[in-house]
Parts: sequence; structure tokens; C-alpha cells
Amino acid sequence: MTNGLPSPPTQAKQAPAAVQHLVIAYAASVSPKLQKAAESLHLPNLQTLLNKMPFHKGFKDGPDTPNLGLMPHERAGAVQGLAVCLTPCHWQIGMGHVVMLNPLQVQLSQAESHDLLQAMQPYFAQDGIEVVYESALVWRAAGSLFQNLELASLDRVIGMDVTDWMPQAPQAAPLRRLQSEMQMLIYNHPVNNERSAQGRWTVNSFWVHRTAAQSSASGPASEQCALDLREAALNEDPQAWCAAWQQLDAGLCGELLQSLANNLEVSLVLCSENNTRHYQAAPDGWRTWWHALRPRPSVARELKALID
Repeated sequence: MTNGLPSPPTQAKQAPAAVQHLVIAYAASVSPKLQKAAESLHLPNLQTLLNKMPFHKGFKDGPDTPNLGLMPHERAGAVQGLAVCLTPCHWQIGMGHVVMLNPLQVQLSQAESHDLLQAMQPYFAQDGIEVVYESALVWRAAGSLFQNLELASLDRVIGMDVTDWMPQAPQAAPLRRLQSEMQMLIYNHPVNNERSAQGRWTVNSFWVHRTAAQSSASGPASEQCALDLREAALNEDPQAWCAAWQQLDAGLCGELLQSLANNLEVSLVLCSENNTRHYQAAPDGWRTWWHALRPRPSVARELKALID
């Protein structure tokens, strides 16, 4: 159990079923720093996968994208049917807008999070919401009002005006009310008083979202959504992002390559903040013909295609 957001690095499984269908979140980013870093990435296993697996299809988000509030990797086939999380956070209130700070910057401790959740529990219960503490920034939630409710990913909202991403369905009214109640309830909570005295960000709201990380433990062993690159991408840290890519290439990409060598059905989905590129193993005969006609792919070009 960690104190952070629900995005633990995905480790190569020791289970008998090797990974066959891999979704990689934040494989590329709109960040100029990360775009520059991507040009010099050396990822031999990913390169071999691209050599052996034809590009199947791509998808780019637009105004008419169904459930645009989810990130591309959260809409991928391997990460459906996710549970709901609440993340305590700080909303910066300005003139005509309310911006969410990255919850990691709040640096909320487990003890602080426990105390805040305890204060909120009776209010959640009144609306039929069961909330269970998992980590400082992850409170698992269950309740009938979440059924079929479109919820924007936390990653969509960080640094943005929250009003643009609030759920607008009539059934979401209790959530909006609870967010207002929380602001009043914990304004003078001992946790926030202490944090204010120390010059630290207070917790003045929570965000309701679904997360791909929950699919790793409950989904088939052959399906993985790798979130290893997420934190470095959100922090626009090229050194950490490249290091995470190297580990991912040596781990899950190598495992996917082994599955391909064993003639298993294999697919790879690379995702950026708004785009998706899907690669799928082809039958042997078609693969030979395809190799003869197409130019040799490169990691740099495929990652650049995710942000073009």
C-alpha cells in the first residue's frame, strides 16, 4: 500500500500466463521536454515489437469522442469495468475559475488522510456511498449513484478548471453537494489548521474518478495496463520518464516479445494524452508480404505519431 495516486509501476508478472495484450500509458506526451527526450530513446524490445507487429489502427480524441473524460489508456480494451476512487485534493480558487493542484504536490500523509476521511464518512453514508481507505490519495468508493456515471480522469483535470470536467448528469448532484459540504466541513479541521500553520497546501475538496491501475490486480494475467511513465510525464521530468521507459522496455515489452515468439495472440497499444496507436501480430504469411512492402518503423517516429 502506498501514499500516492493509484498508479504503481507495473512489474512483469511471475504468473504462468505471460503478458499478451499490453497498453502503455503516456508512451508519448505533448510536453516539449518529453518530445525532445523521446528522440534519443533506445528501446530495443519495443523496436523489435514494432518490426514484427503491423500498425493496426489509431484513434485521436476530439469533441465528439465518447466519454472524453477518460484518458486513452483508460478506454483501452484491457482496462474496462473499473471501480470508483475519491482523491482528496486542493482546489485553487481564482477569479471565475477553480483549478485543481496535482494531488501529489499536496503531500498528504496517511494519518492526515485517515483523519479527513473519518470526518467525511457520515456525509458519504447519508448518500449511500461506502468509502474505504486504501492510501493517502485513494479512497475506494461504491454506491448506486456511480452506476453508468461518466467521470473525468484525474489526469484530465490536474491543472485545469474543474468546472469543465464536473459530471453534469442529474444523478451527480449529490457528489457536487458533497464537494461543497467538504469545503465547509474541513476548512477548520485540525489537519488543515496544522498544514496552514506550516505553510502547506490544505485539502479543500475531493475528485471522483475511475482509474486503470485497478485493472492490474483483477484482470486477466495476460492483459496489462502499464502506468510506469505516468508520474514522470505529469511532472514533465524527461530523465525520470526515459528511465521508466528503459525499465518498461526491459520488463513488460520483453515479456510481450516472448509471447510473440511463442506464437501467442499479441497486441500492443501505445497512448499519449489524446491519441492511441494499436499494433497487432499478423499471420506469418501476411507478415512476410507486409515486411517486404513497408518502410522499417522506428520508435521515434511511432512515438511522434502519437502527438501529431
